[in-house]
Amino acid sequence: MSKIFIFFISIFSVLFFSLSAIAKDAPLFSYSKNYHPKNILYFNVVLEDDCSISTNNPFNIYWIMGHRGNRTEAMNRLEVKMLKPRIVNQSPYELTFTNKVLSDHKNISRPEVTIFTSQTQKGCYAYASMYTDYGYIKLKNIYVDIKTILGIPSPTPRSIQFTGIDDSGVERKIVLPNN
Repeated sequence: MSKIFIFFISIFSVLFFSLSAIAKDAPLFSYSKNYHPKNILYFNVVLEDDCSISTNNPFNIYWIMGHRGNRTEAMNRLEVKMLKPRIVNQSPYELTFTNKVLSDHKNISRPEVTIFTSQTQKGCYAYASMYTDYGYIKLKNIYVDIKTILGIPSPTPRSIQFTGIDDSGVERKIVLPNN
């Protein structure tokens, strides 16, 4: 009887510690656009138990398709080409990335987003920060005004609007035309 008890305790321990080591998502910011504005792309960072950023797959990025009954979808090939984060630098609690939309924009002086994570009494805390002409802002949303030609979206945006909180706690909306 004691062997069976030890066996079940062993199995329970392995399962418990395996499940407790599962990475978790922390929301960072959303991405929206004037073309199908009900569709919102969510950028989440994947965190380990100690709140460090996953090195295997640090992002969980997905669409909530508001014009299709709030279905969840992955990015398509063109969206991956334009929006997929390209990691510039990564340490356990900080990751800097850019993507084609940010790096190709003519009026973004520093086309990089930095993610910071830390552990608090309430759990993991993560946010994305970007440098603007107003200093650093904690990103809430990136809105892209896309040109359309005969109803087909162009890969070159007219402008990008960054919404976030600045160092003094004030919400900022910064619109950068792409000219």
